[in-house]
Amino acid sequence: MEIPKITSCIVHEMFHGYQEAQGWNCFAKEMEALYKYRYSEENLSLKLYENRILLDMLEGFDEDKYKELLRCRKYRQEKFPYEFTYECNGEEIEGSATYVEWQVLRQLDEKAADKMIEKMCKAMLQPEYFFPIRISGYYTGALLINAMIRAKDYHYGPENRPAIVNKLSFAESVKEAPTLPDEDLQEVSQAYKNFNDESKRIVESSVENGEVVLNDPLELISVNIYDARCYEGYITSRFFLMYKENGEDKIINDNYVIKMADEKTIETVYRWVKETP
Repeated sequence: MEIPKITSCIVHEMFHGYQEAQGWNCFAKEMEALYKYRYSEENLSLKLYENRILLDMLEGFDEDKYKELLRCRKYRQEKFPYEFTYECNGEEIEGSATYVEWQVLRQLDEKAADKMIEKMCKAMLQPEYFFPIRISGYYTGALLINAMIRAKDYHYGPENRPAIVNKLSFAESVKEAPTLPDEDLQEVSQAYKNFNDESKRIVESSVENGEVVLNDPLELISVNIYDARCYEGYITSRFFLMYKENGEDKIINDNYVIKMADEKTIETVYRWVKETP
């Protein structure tokens, strides 16, 4: 990794320390969400629609588009309350850190910052980027902050911008969602099917291979939540698994497929079988 890029990534992580120090109370219950978050084609198709609006406001502000963004988010908040709240937590925690990372990179290496924007633009318009959903919050949150700053500049001017960029203020209750293109719904539906099919392959191949790492009832503490999946009572985790045994916290390092007895109890841990190309 080039020095400017790794520096911006370090500052991203430092910003999480700042969030903790400032007492931010919007950290998501990630392990709970593995089980409770429900993927919806309508919700995610609307997020795709919102992403297009956010990308349109990368360089400039449009009052009508901004209002449409707020209207769309209000609709999702009311129809998908748990999912929306979870997504917002990720957008606020990881999105703000990604925004800081982006701005650091702009100061250190403009070309690298442009590449980050290109990556953002590509990812935000790909429905498969929603699976698992947590990852999308990094860029969505960063672009939401960008949109809010542009809204403030539009109304107050950069010189008179309030010191604090307020959270998004929603419109009144919204009963009808925007009309979405059929191809968006179809693409989201196909991406969700592909995600489920891949999750099934990972679980079934690892269980069939039968390399058992742990085979006792154990308390689950954490998995690598970044791209963890939950499928038919199994959880996947890359790089590590943390659990409690006889009152002691333990960690093992590899990729695992974990059969759960319930949301907090490990039944069996299998080594994740790598697919041959």
